[in-house]
Amino acid sequence: MRAGFLVVFSLAVVVSGPATAGEKVRLTLGEAIRRAENVSPDLRSSSAEVLGARAGLRRHKAFLPSNPFVSVGLQPRLSDDIGASYGVAVSQEIELARQSGLRLRVARAELGQFEAHRESVRLTAIAQVKSAFISALGARERVELARTEAEQARRLAEEAASARGASTVSRMEANIAAAQAARAERDLALAEKAWGDALGLLRYYLAYPADQELELVGELELPRGEPPPLSTLIGHALENRPDWVAQQRAFDAADERVRLRRRERIPNVTVTASVSRFEGDTFGGADVGFYLPVLHRGDVEVEEALQARERARADLDDTRRIVEWEVGQAYRRYVAAVEAFEILRREVLPRSDENLRLEEELYARGEVGLVDLIGIRIDALSARREYVDALVEYNDARVELERSVGGSLPAEKRESKRS
Repeated sequence: MRAGFLVVFSLAVVVSGPATAGEKVRLTLGEAIRRAENVSPDLRSSSAEVLGARAGLRRHKAFLPSNPFVSVGLQPRLSDDIGASYGVAVSQEIELARQSGLRLRVARAELGQFEAHRESVRLTAIAQVKSAFISALGARERVELARTEAEQARRLAEEAASARGASTVSRMEANIAAAQAARAERDLALAEKAWGDALGLLRYYLAYPADQELELVGELELPRGEPPPLSTLIGHALENRPDWVAQQRAFDAADERVRLRRRERIPNVTVTASVSRFEGDTFGGADVGFYLPVLHRGDVEVEEALQARERARADLDDTRRIVEWEVGQAYRRYVAAVEAFEILRREVLPRSDENLRLEEELYARGEVGLVDLIGIRIDALSARREYVDALVEYNDARVELERSVGGSLPAEKRESKRS
């Protein structure tokens, strides 16, 4: 019997709508991503931060720093000849240094920071779901390989047991075949556990019940082609990575806050207009007041803002180095994954498959023993597992590279041939 090799990666994942209890959910990767964007707690939290920042921006758009203050006084009439006395005063604080414009610029920078952070959280959630999806597809393929191997090992063990003679060699071959069949059953049990664990992680990311049955729809992708040069990827990341943009906006906000604190050292004035009536006479007037910057001059606030800006500058420099380092790490992983997969596809798998075919022909003609066949079968199975592992590693490395550059990759240099 020829144990042909063809790894077919047609599994599945989906979120086409709420499922009723016990109903199987079919998921494509795209549907899983859309669901993750809706149910991710981190993304919901960052979205709430954005809404709060927008509310703050609306607050700082007010022309005046505070509401008018109204005071009213009333004194009962003292005699029949003199009417009641009263007074009404309206006060309004006014910023002479136009601090409101700077507060608005700070609020806009903070809003940009929170929006970029939300995008960073979204890309992270997508990368997590993609990685979990890929792991589930790979685990499913390993289950199929283990199931096929268990069935074939069982048949060989039964054949060896039925043909067992009295010779020591025959007894040893039967024992080896039975032991290999038992190992294959063990491998199948472990593969099924890993498959269940992979689906469990996917359920967690997609907020499905622990007992929700999922059917994954899709394929592990083969390498597409060579990525752009590392320098191009780093430049792309520094233009598109939202965590880098968020840190830039954080520095902008800190820089504007320094200007605001310096401007706030200029005292605001309070203008008051009043009308009163006392002992039958009516009076009107206005006055202007302001705090004298004698005890509190705002120096401490300015110094605090300067230190906060230096911290933001240091964080910005560190974030740039992190971006460059992460892109480099992801790039090297991606290149190594492509090379490893191509070596397995071009060299290891075809030779391993041919060896198994030739060994099975020799065994059918009685030219080799069962022990030799089992050894070749173990080697072929290892090659198939390595192929699946390499394909999973490539797909996961691509997800990581995409995340490190802030989304999709620039166009690859060329498309690679599919096997």
